[in-house]
Amino acid sequence: MRLPAPVLPTTPTSEPIALEPVLGDEVFEHILGVIRSVGLDMERSPKTYADKGEEDRRQFLLAALNTHYHGAATAEAFNVSGKTDILIRHEGRNLFIAECKFWEGAKAFGEAIDQLFGYAAWRDTKLALIAFVRERDLTSIIEKAREVLSQHQEFVESREAASETELRARMSWPGDEQRHADLNVLFVQVPAS
Repeated sequence: MRLPAPVLPTTPTSEPIALEPVLGDEVFEHILGVIRSVGLDMERSPKTYADKGEEDRRQFLLAALNTHYHGAATAEAFNVSGKTDILIRHEGRNLFIAECKFWEGAKAFGEAIDQLFGYAAWRDTKLALIAFVRERDLTSIIEKAREVLSQHQEFVESREAASETELRARMSWPGDEQRHADLNVLFVQVPAS
């Protein structure tokens, strides 16, 4: 005997369909501003952070973000294919994903971009890479990074960055040229003593 299929609920036409949350530019800029401020503190107080590794530096960034976003920022959060360094969620959905790295050269920088995309899903459109630079020639390093970024297979176009120690780009989603993500790269100079 065949049982009847359950009746599926219908969505009333008067109510709008809930869209995926997208981090507005104003909030994205605020998050980047918080990260930028902590980065400047690291540059201005090098002795305070001298013995700190990548994870400790990430924790300082996370602590500052959570003073604004009330615990919504997490570290080492599993997403897609691994654990991303900083993830901000709202209502169970990702709004911002960041990866922290020490500058280890142009090749490693390109790999860090790929790693960041590996932690992001198609719906994740606001991404950041925070590069801690021990070397003193920051201008040269930023130029190397700019070249790597512009030659990346997902690169669409450069965008205006907020400061001379940042790069911003519109990137296409791997395998979907119509879907774009904003990538901001922040360089924090932390010279070795």
